[in-house]
Amino acid sequence: MKYDSEHKFCVETTKMLLGLFVGTGREVTCHAEVPWGYFSNEQYDMLLLDTKKKEYLAVEYKLSDLSSLKHQTKVGGCAIGIINTKTPPTSWIYGYTGRDIEIEHIAKMLAGRHSDMWHSIYSGFGMIYYWAYKNEPNNFDGGITSGEREGFASMYMRAIRNLHKHYGKLDFMLTHAALNSGYSMTTSKKYYAKVSR
Repeated sequence: MKYDSEHKFCVETTKMLLGLFVGTGREVTCHAEVPWGYFSNEQYDMLLLDTKKKEYLAVEYKLSDLSSLKHQTKVGGCAIGIINTKTPPTSWIYGYTGRDIEIEHIAKMLAGRHSDMWHSIYSGFGMIYYWAYKNEPNNFDGGITSGEREGFASMYMRAIRNLHKHYGKLDFMLTHAALNSGYSMTTSKKYYAKVSR
């Protein structure tokens, strides 16, 4: 099965991926075009968030450019790649062209109870992802190259709002420590103040 757009490939394959988690003990939601860095053009095509096991996994999609996909998955640091061509599977790149064997391999690697592909929400930007997206509905609209995409600061402020909604308003230092954003104190205080108005 060949796709003519990365967007369509991302949407349909992500829907297939969600089906792989049924009965695995995971409660997974998907979120499109999630920032992985502080700058506007640094987004994962898809973020899978397991709210039960408190883990996340980012996915990058490509139609055919394997070398570019390998680069993208390494730059972000916690992504796997799925490409719409036949390719020998590696520990982080999978080919998906509609064959059952490809689906079975992806299911074994991603949906397994002991998969080490997932990252704890206590690592990287995990706490920000968890608090920003844990109550959001599924969004399959990934694999786009233009349009209105959320920036890191907006996601960070939503994480602050959701954290405070859950626990009540926390002081700045607790909020800063809980979300582990990597922002400087000055920058973090600026966004905390915007949310706290």
